[in-house]
Amino acid sequence: MAKFISINASYEIKGGADRFFTVLNLLLRQNGHQVITFTTASDSKNSPDFYPPGTYFTKEYRENGGLKQKIGNLLRIYHSGSITSDLDKVLEKEKPDIALIHNIYHRMPYNIVKILKKHRVKILWWLHDYKWICPNHQLFTQGSVCRRCLDSSALNAVFFRCQKGSFLDSIIVTLLNYYISINKYKRYVDCFIAPSRFSAEIHAKLDKVVHIAHFNHINLPPSSGNNPHLIKSCALYVGRIEPNKGIKILVDSFSEMDYSLKIVGNGNFLKEISDYCKMKKLKNIEFEGFQPSERLFSYYESSLFTIVPSQWYEVFGLSILESFSFGKPVVASRIGAIPEIVEHEKSGLLYDAYSKEDLKEKIAYMFEHQEKVSEMGKYAQNIVMQKYSPERYLHNLQKLIDSLY
Repeated sequence: MAKFISINASYEIKGGADRFFTVLNLLLRQNGHQVITFTTASDSKNSPDFYPPGTYFTKEYRENGGLKQKIGNLLRIYHSGSITSDLDKVLEKEKPDIALIHNIYHRMPYNIVKILKKHRVKILWWLHDYKWICPNHQLFTQGSVCRRCLDSSALNAVFFRCQKGSFLDSIIVTLLNYYISINKYKRYVDCFIAPSRFSAEIHAKLDKVVHIAHFNHINLPPSSGNNPHLIKSCALYVGRIEPNKGIKILVDSFSEMDYSLKIVGNGNFLKEISDYCKMKKLKNIEFEGFQPSERLFSYYESSLFTIVPSQWYEVFGLSILESFSFGKPVVASRIGAIPEIVEHEKSGLLYDAYSKEDLKEKIAYMFEHQEKVSEMGKYAQNIVMQKYSPERYLHNLQKLIDSLY
């Protein structure tokens, strides 16, 4: 059995990458592998109450602080002696075989790959977004998808102020991309893992890219989600509350309809969009905030279907698999990797990512054809068990690892 060191920005679950970091570690442990973890310290309420043996923390990252703190945060994305020293000590003590790297920016410097190679550790890096090729990591700016940095120069991120609309922040993230490129950090990575074929194609210039689709991490009895006594009168959104996730078009669609929507999640856009709903006095839209897994499951069970209205190049979409697990079909935008997962009119409905009228039409269809929704939900549940099983994922991962030796 291999010994892994799993590395992520933190244990705090903010989005799909953080959740995948957690569930992959658990899956490996359940199948006899030894997994140690290395993350930055955090006291967030979204962090777990219990940490398994082999959990290591390095220098805490604080988003809020004075000028000194901000300068420290800026410097650590290029170099941090304390972080690399901490990692060096962990590697010396634990002697892992393979590193599993998820999202580390902007909390750890990329030169941790040099420390890993110093200890002869194989490196697998999951491509949860587009940071290796896009300074703001999204290929999304000014409200729409963007391929400028992919097709030409990363300086476009400065010209278009792609990082939070800030000229200074855009300069910082663009310089980081050039720094990563100049230092050729990608050569230290043994393999990049793309969760979708779409992502693999986008990252083709990185070389050493392998496509392994994410797995379903929810184990439920076949009847779950199909309880006839539950009132399933609402649509459900689960995920980050960010502009690129299509939250605005989702809210605007429901503002013109009488159907109910529940929004579960947190993010930088939450206050603005919730204030917008209050201003418009929308009673059919409820914001439920971040929910831990045990409570999140009840939202899936009581919904009729879920919606994934992304307007960026979605890398995968773990919430789609979660929805399928509960026998819930998905109304989703036809963008990025989503069409690889959602089969139109079989496991859900696809619509034009930037068409409110198309989205409204698909939403209305789902509420008005609930027998068809039930059929699609059963099909989706079968697909997720067959195509996205943990066993299949482990087999593909092991096959990749074997190829490295």
